[in-house]
Amino acid sequence: MSIPLLGSRSDLTRRRFGATTYDGDGEPTQSSTDTTFTGSAQPASSRDIERLPEGERSRATIKVYAVSASLRTVEQADGTLADRVIVPSGPISGTYEVAQAQDYPTGPLPHCRAICTRLRETV
Repeated sequence: MSIPLLGSRSDLTRRRFGATTYDGDGEPTQSSTDTTFTGSAQPASSRDIERLPEGERSRATIKVYAVSASLRTVEQADGTLADRVIVPSGPISGTYEVAQAQDYPTGPLPHCRAICTRLRETV
């Protein structure tokens, strides 16, 4: 039996960063890998937004359901950045940072549910 994802499915991109390393001048560098996955991205509910730290609540926020990919938050112990989710088109298109993520590995539809906040655009 196939259980559909909530909302419409689309191809999204996960940008995953490696641990922070330092170049010869002592400057931090990050390598990243992009992976396409099928998921559902939709506006977050007010309840989802309330769970974010106060300083992040004013940023555009989406909820992502991913069946074939796991998403991770920042790992401060080793300096690893949070995953980015890139929504390529539509009214919520943009690049978002994973603020909260929870894997649900069992049940009829193993998946990852993440709350992501839009990155500030720089000029």
